[in-house]
Amino acid sequence: MVLTRPGWPLDTGARRSHLESGNLYQLLTYLRNRQATKPHGAQHEGILLYPQVDEPLSAEVRLEGFRVQARAVDLGPPWKSIHRGLLEILDLPSPSSVHG
Repeated sequence: MVLTRPGWPLDTGARRSHLESGNLYQLLTYLRNRQATKPHGAQHEGILLYPQVDEPLSAEVRLEGFRVQARAVDLGPPWKSIHRGLLEILDLPSPSSVHG
C-alpha cells in the first residue's frame, strides 16, 4: 500500500528534519485495517511519499510490526527517471530492465 499526501515532511523553519507524526499514524491506521481484513498473504507495509524540497529523505521504521518507509521524491527530472526511482523504492524492476 502506498499512501501519498501533499505536504512537507521537513520542518524547514527550525532546520530539523522530522516526519509528521499525523502522517505516520494515518498510515498505521490503514495498515491495521488492511491486516484485519486481509490477514493472510504477504506482510503489509506502507510508504509515505513526499516531494523533495531541499535534502533527500529516506527513513524506515517498524510500527506495531509493520515496515513503514518515508521517502522524498525529486519531481524535477524527466518522468521516466521519476518512474524508475519510484520502482526502486518499491523494489520492482523498471520496464526497460525487464524488456531488455
